[in-house]
Amino acid sequence: MGSRARWFFWLAIFSFLLVSPTPGYAEIPKLVVVSTHSVGSMAYVFTSGIAQGVEEKAGIKTRVLPSGTDMSKMLPARNKEAQFVVFTGGSGWFVSRGAGTFATPDWGPQRLRIAWRGGDLFVGGYTRGDSGVKRFADLKGRRVAQVPGYPAANNLIKGMLAYDNLSLDDVKVVTLASHSAAAKALTAGQVDMYVFGTTGSLPMETAASAHGIYWIPFDPSNKEGIKRLLTFAPWPGVGPVTRYAGKKEGDPPFIGLIYPYCYFCYEELSDDLVYAYAKGIWESYDIYKNKSADLPYWDHKSVTSTIGGYYPYHEGIVKLLREKGVWSSELEQYQKEQLSREAAREALWKKFQETVKAKNLKTDSEEFKDAWWEMLKEADLLL
Repeated sequence: MGSRARWFFWLAIFSFLLVSPTPGYAEIPKLVVVSTHSVGSMAYVFTSGIAQGVEEKAGIKTRVLPSGTDMSKMLPARNKEAQFVVFTGGSGWFVSRGAGTFATPDWGPQRLRIAWRGGDLFVGGYTRGDSGVKRFADLKGRRVAQVPGYPAANNLIKGMLAYDNLSLDDVKVVTLASHSAAAKALTAGQVDMYVFGTTGSLPMETAASAHGIYWIPFDPSNKEGIKRLLTFAPWPGVGPVTRYAGKKEGDPPFIGLIYPYCYFCYEELSDDLVYAYAKGIWESYDIYKNKSADLPYWDHKSVTSTIGGYYPYHEGIVKLLREKGVWSSELEQYQKEQLSREAAREALWKKFQETVKAKNLKTDSEEFKDAWWEMLKEADLLL
């Protein structure tokens, strides 16, 4: 081989090494953007912790993009400025159903996919410990927060009030700019009740304040009350919450709400990218598990749980779970059911447009949103 040929040979080898992916991973972007909750939230903490593990194991850097509402979290993903969105199964429910804030002609049902199913989230309605509020019924005439663009939290609050036969008409609604702003307003005494993940840093601040914190419990024997709750918020389970801000040694659980946090993405996101990022999460558990109080529960078992999950898995993570030998026949059936129900919702959304024209509904009205919700309910497609 001549010197010129050798030069081209080594140039080709060097170029190949520059663009080759990390061994065991598909060729992927060097930087991935993950849209998540605001700074100070539990989601921001564990998204940042997982990002460190993924970078170490998969060589993928993550830019964590904080935001205060579900709409502002979803916009970067829809505009292809972010690859993943981290939020709760409640938020994912609204996006995938095209309900609440997303019940508009520009949105409607979205093809949301699970890119990683995290640990179960414990959620509760809470107040300051010295507020005098012990039941949701005690909120009559009191100040309750609502956050524009955050239908998951808003509907949970409506459901909690309905549990004790109250509505927003029975309370003083205080509108706050974001999830974090509402929690801070509660600590400051500007509102009397809000809803949050029970181990979030902001409820922790409330618990550490001179006022303390109180989590308002449900009574599981109150079947009619829970039924009213689920009318507004169909996605959570109701059960014992064992980890919560303000819990002291020996304190019992309280009955709250349970559903998962997930990494979501759109269906069209590259299978290779989802596979690589999910593999990075899978392999970095020992790195990220101690980054927050919740991350030990983001283990290999949680990713295959379907409790509180009403969304298909992305094909990229399906590939990974098959490789790891944990994709079961039950998961395969779950996947088929979710895809079938998604297709049915999309068909129903098209039919709904005819109803909108026939009834001359204003697309920016509450009547429009309510009509779509009722149509989903009548078709048994809320879940």
